[in-house]
Amino acid sequence: MADVRKEGQPESIRTRANAEHWSAHRLWRRLSPHVATAAIRAGWSADAVTVLVILAGLAAAASLLLGNVWGALLAVVLAHTQMLLDAADGEVARWRRTSSPRGVFLDHLAHTTTEAAMPACLGVGLALAHGEHEMAWVASGLLVAVFVLINKSVNDAVAVARAASGLPRLADSAAAREPHQGAVRSLRRAARFVPVHRMFHSVEQAHLYLLAFLLALVVPQATAWLMGALLVIAPLVIVGHVTAVLNSPRLRA
Repeated sequence: MADVRKEGQPESIRTRANAEHWSAHRLWRRLSPHVATAAIRAGWSADAVTVLVILAGLAAAASLLLGNVWGALLAVVLAHTQMLLDAADGEVARWRRTSSPRGVFLDHLAHTTTEAAMPACLGVGLALAHGEHEMAWVASGLLVAVFVLINKSVNDAVAVARAASGLPRLADSAAAREPHQGAVRSLRRAARFVPVHRMFHSVEQAHLYLLAFLLALVVPQATAWLMGALLVIAPLVIVGHVTAVLNSPRLRA
């Protein structure tokens, strides 16, 4: 256990600016060595654990098909389970010295599929639960899912652009992402106090959906308000994300 914690949680991993989710930093890194150690003793590879990360995320999204507070509560549990497993798979890879592009690929696939599937399943779940305006619910959920995929593709486009230009991998630090222009930099710093750009991560989505379903027990329109808010905020997040990238060192040598 001590070896897994030492090898799997070096300072360079725990201090990452973006790749380390707050739930892992504050909660799951304390438990993940137990999961990683169990996987190692069972003879599991890091990729096998990452498959569980994918399945946990898809299960979290599928829970929203129930279209009620219990499905949202299950989504919260499964989203956090995904974060716990996501912390463990890297620890297994670092302990086994088997970190590879395949593992990175599977990890990205896990988060992309989960974060896009959650609003899509939410829309279908609300359509099944309400029994009216079904196509509007489904279309809204799918449109939010498309926005999520576009926003996810921005970071991937940065990686592709740097690789195509022969530039090294971008450091996972705040300084490497800080915009140059004063106005953009100020807006980005302000976003840290109202981090709407984070609301499309799987854990944040699950919490937001649960809150909406709980509020809907008193105010039935709460889920409709939530879907409307997502449709308005998501394009703004994309515009802000692209603007921040274009005004930062990310596309420079």
